[in-house]
Amino acid sequence: MRKYHKFYIGGEWVEPASLKTLDVLNPATEEVCGSVALGTAADVDRAVRAARTAFASWSQTSPQERLEVLERVAAEYQKRAADLATAVSEEMGRPPPRPHIAGADWRGPPCQCGRHSEGLRLRGTARPNHDR
Repeated sequence: MRKYHKFYIGGEWVEPASLKTLDVLNPATEEVCGSVALGTAADVDRAVRAARTAFASWSQTSPQERLEVLERVAAEYQKRAADLATAVSEEMGRPPPRPHIAGADWRGPPCQCGRHSEGLRLRGTARPNHDR
């Protein structure tokens, strides 16, 4: 059974403010297939503070640096593709993933999206979103 009882905040895995958990059920078997921590307002506040702190340096990175971060994230997804596919299958109550799906290349879409959006910014054709 998978247990996810920590949050990734400020670049590290941290304990939640209060360890309240939720069992994840496989709808096909009605068996518990995992357990996740439930966040509190204090956890959200901690994450928002970390994000605000990180924004100061992140906002100064170049498009190339941002793309490199996206590629590292995608590489981690790729390393864990089989485990991620199995976890999603259990949560959805579907049969185990076929080998060609479990080994799918996860690097494409996130990096392509990053290249596209940063490319638009570099060419000056990206439009800022002032609706926030």
